Amino acid sequence: MTPFAFVTSVCLVFALAACENRKDGAPSESPGAPPALKAPDPPITTPTPTIGLAECDVYFVEAFRCTAKLDPRLRASSERAILEAVPGWKALAATPANRATLVEQCNALRDRVKAKPLCL
Repeated sequence: MTPFAFVTSVCLVFALAACENRKDGAPSESPGAPPALKAPDPPITTPTPTIGLAECDVYFVEAFRCTAKLDPRLRASSERAILEAVPGWKALAATPANRATLVEQCNALRDRVKAKPLCL
C-alpha cells in the first residue's frame, strides 16, 4: 500500500466512522428525521495540524471541529488517527506530482465530514 493510499484510508475511516455516532454513542438521526437545533460547537482542544495545502488544512479544521463533539473516548482515538497521518500527508504535499491528487482527496474528505449530521 502506498503512503498516499494509507493516509487516505486512515482519514476516510475517521470521516465515515467517527462522525456516524453522536456524543452519547447512539446512531445519528435518520435522514428523514426533522433537523434538530444546532448546539454551539464545543471548543477544539487539540491543536489543529497543517500541511501547507489550504484544502487539507481546511479539512483538518472541519475534522477537529467534528471530533470535538464526540464522546471523549472516541474523540481521542479519532484525533490520534488524524495526527498520526499528518507526517505522511506532509510528505505527499511536498511532492508537486502528488499535490493535485491530495487536494482532491482533502476536498472529498472535507465534504464527507461536513455531510455527517453530528458535524453540521
